[in-house]
Amino acid sequence: MDMTSDTARFTVSDPALGALSEALLGIWQPEAAAVTFASGGAPPAEGATWTVDLPEDPLAARALVAGRAQGALHAASALRGLEAQVRAAGALPGDSAVFFSGGGPLGWLQQVFTEEARQLDERGGWEEARRQFAAIVESATRGIRFYAAVETAQGGALIARSRVGWGGDTLTAVRAGARQEQLLLHGQSLLLARRSRAVVVQTVLVTVQTAAALATGNPLAIVPAIWRALNTLAARAAAPREGMREGKALPSTTNLSG
Repeated sequence: MDMTSDTARFTVSDPALGALSEALLGIWQPEAAAVTFASGGAPPAEGATWTVDLPEDPLAARALVAGRAQGALHAASALRGLEAQVRAAGALPGDSAVFFSGGGPLGWLQQVFTEEARQLDERGGWEEARRQFAAIVESATRGIRFYAAVETAQGGALIARSRVGWGGDTLTAVRAGARQEQLLLHGQSLLLARRSRAVVVQTVLVTVQTAAALATGNPLAIVPAIWRALNTLAARAAAPREGMREGKALPSTTNLSG
C-alpha cells in the first residue's frame, strides 16, 4: 500500500484460494501466493496469512478494523439464524418452493440462490463454481488443522505478526518502537481474522446442510450456487454500518468483546 494512502487493505493469502475470484465476506481479498511482511517470506504452506494494512491516521485505522470485526460478528449471527431455519425446515418435502415458503433468512436465500443459479446457467459457470467451493473447503479444513498468521501494518509498515492456533494459542512478534495504540490495532486485527476464519468454516457447514435439505437427487449438484448465495448474504451482513465505512472515524472507542 502507498505510504500516503488513506484506505485499508485486507488480504488473505492461502495456497488453496487460487481458484477464488471474490472477496471472503466482502472483506478479505484472496491472494494465492502473496509475499508477506515477515522477513519477505512466503506464507506458511500449511496455513493462511491474514494481512490488515491500515491508514496512518489512528482514528480512521481504529474505525476501519473495528467496523469489519463487528461486521464478521453480524455475518456469523445471520448464518446461525439461517442454519436454525434450515434445520427447522429439514423435515419438509424437498421441493424448494415449500422449503423457502417460510420467509425470513430462507426467503432471502431463495432470491440470491435463484439469481446465482441463473447466472451460472447463462455463462456455463458451474464447473468454475465447483472449483471455487472446493478451494473454500480446503482452506476451511486447513484453517482448523493448522496455525494461521495474522499481520497488522499501518501505511505499509509492519506493526506485529502473530501465529494463531484454532484453540486461541498465540505467538506474537512486535516491531521495535511500536506504540500502544498500534498494538491495540493488532489485537483488533487478530479478533477480525479469528471471527472471519470461523465464519468461513460456518459458511461451508451451512452450505452442506442447506444442500442436503433442498436436494431431491444429488445435493452436490446445487452446492456451488448455495455457497455463492451464502457468501453474498454473509458479505451483506458484514458490510460496515453507518459511521464505520472506510475513511470515517468512530466518535468513541468501540467495544469489541466477544
